[in-house]
Parts: sequence; C-alpha cells; structure tokens
Amino acid sequence: MIRAITLYTERNADVLAGSITYFGFLALFPLLLLAASVFGFVLTDRPELLADVIAQIVEYIPGAAGDQLVEALNAAIESRNAVGIVGLLGLIYAGLRWINKLRLAFQTLWQGKPEAGSFLKDNARDLLTLVGLGGGLVASLVITAVGTAAASYLVGLAGLSEVPGITLITGAAAIVLAIGGSTLVFAWLLGSLSGHDITFRSVLPGAVLAAVGFEILKLVGGFYLSLVSNSVSAGVFGSVVGILLFIYLACRFLLFCVAWTATLPRFARLGLGPAPENSLAQPAAAPSIEPTQRVPDPEPAISPTAVAAGLVATGVVAGAVGPAILRRWWRRDQSGRREQSGAVRRSDPEAVGVPEHG
Repeated sequence: MIRAITLYTERNADVLAGSITYFGFLALFPLLLLAASVFGFVLTDRPELLADVIAQIVEYIPGAAGDQLVEALNAAIESRNAVGIVGLLGLIYAGLRWINKLRLAFQTLWQGKPEAGSFLKDNARDLLTLVGLGGGLVASLVITAVGTAAASYLVGLAGLSEVPGITLITGAAAIVLAIGGSTLVFAWLLGSLSGHDITFRSVLPGAVLAAVGFEILKLVGGFYLSLVSNSVSAGVFGSVVGILLFIYLACRFLLFCVAWTATLPRFARLGLGPAPENSLAQPAAAPSIEPTQRVPDPEPAISPTAVAAGLVATGVVAGAVGPAILRRWWRRDQSGRREQSGAVRRSDPEAVGVPEHG
C-alpha cells in the first residue's frame, strides 16, 4: 500500500485522472446519442417496449435528469438517422481521446514516461482497444443480466420467492456476477495498456481490487443520485455533477489499482516494476573518478517495511497510553466542574433555598 501510494503521488496520477475524466465525460454524450439512435431503430415498431424502456429510465434515473433523458430519447427516435451519425462520429473522436489518455496514464505510472509511437499506429491501437473495451462491457452487462434473470427464474420455479432473505441472496449473486465480469475487463485493460508483455493472470489481483472498488463506487453513486433527485435545487445540476464526480473518482481509483499492481513483488522479481521517470532519457556519461578518489557510500533508503512497522508501533503506543490520559483528563475535568458548581451554590443563597438576609 505504501509503495502504491508513493508511486501514485510521484507520478501525479490525480492530474492524469483529470484528463481521463474530461474525455470520458465528453464521450458520454455521443454514446447516449448513439444508443438513442439504436433504440430508435429497434423501438419504432414496438411502442410497448419503448414504454418499458422509459419506465426503466425513470426508475433508475429519477428526477429532472431522468425527465430530460426521456425527452432526449423521444427526440432522438424521431431523428434517429442524423443522431446516429453524429453520435458515432462524436463517440469515435471522444472515445479515441479517452483511450489515448488512459493508455498514457497507465504507461506513465508503470514506465515513468509514455512509449514513443506514431499517429496512425496509436490511433489504430486505441480504436481496437475502444472496440474491445466496449465489447467487454456489453458482455459483462449481458452476463450479469442473464445470471440475475436466471437466478430469479429458478427461485420462482422452486417456490422460494416468499422465503425471508431470498431477495438479499439474489442481489448478492448479481453483485458477484458483476464483479466477475468487471474483473475480466480490468484484467484485460491492465494487461494490454501497461506497455509490458505480461499475462492477464499476473495482473489478476489488481483486476479484482478494481472490480470490487468499482462496484462500491456504483452503489455509492446510485445512492447519491437517489438523494439529489428529491431536491428541486440540486435536481438539475446535481445529477450531472454526480456523474462527473463518479467518473473522476473511478479514474483515480483505477490509476491507484494500476500503481498497486505495478508495485507487486512479482513484477519486481521479473524486472517489470515501475521504471524511473527518466528511464527513456539518454543515460548520462559516468563522471570520471580518480584512482585515489573514494566513492562515497550510498545513503541507506528507508524500506516500506520499516515505515509500516513504525506506524504500527505508533498506533500501539497511542492505543495503550491514550485511554489512560483521556480518563485522567476526564476525571480532573469533572472534579473541577463539581468544585466550581459547589462554589456557585455557596455564593448564591437562592441556589440552596436560603433567604437573602437569613
């Protein structure tokens, strides 16, 4: 954890997350336009299915944001051809920029600097990554939806719908399926964008960490949207700000997972650990040293294990001494208050029920 935080801070990962967030948020709008165009072609002749989709939007995105999305969906269905072309072109531009920033951030954390490349090669690779990522996300959603529907069907078929806690069990199963699908997607990202020839299995711990954290962020984001949807003042901008904040936090957490994965001991043993920031620069010429000149010994570096041990020892000492100090302070404070209260009663005759002139 200390190695990951150190690498994250030294490589200015917050700034990298900001650039990824910008293009990710920018790509969200053409993605919605493209999805609306696809829905328009599918739902034109099926009004009952369109009503179901609108009901789902209102349920999962309540408030003003949901109403605006429904209006945009209806408008997009009417002009689905033009909307589809604009959405596709916008998604290609913003999506390629988003994947580009994501790849540069991964390589900066892992190698110190991005790899030198060409315009055509980088854009072709980013386009393949964008298509693969989109396919992986769709496959993950399909697996989650099919698994959840199958679990609900089996529960109903077995007559267990009225069993207490069965809803909690099926919900937990859906979360587990979502984590499994997200793990595959993040493992593919970590393995393909790092710039190293590494297997997906070697980055599996980081992929599991990213998948679990992403599910937690989704739950928190859904809770936030449910809160701001009930507020008139925050309903218009709260959802947009919430989505932007969610993308930024997700990007920061993803880059932390990259830093945590890159600093695993397994990659250090293979010589694939994080390279210094000037690793791609030309090596400087070694200074000439006279035969009689003594080379100073390097200063010993403080190991993360020693830092962690010091933090644990500090916590143990604070936990052992702190309660005794707090109890002593509390008793002294209470004693002082009782003495002050007694002095007030003695000086105020009405406080003890004695007439003023005795």
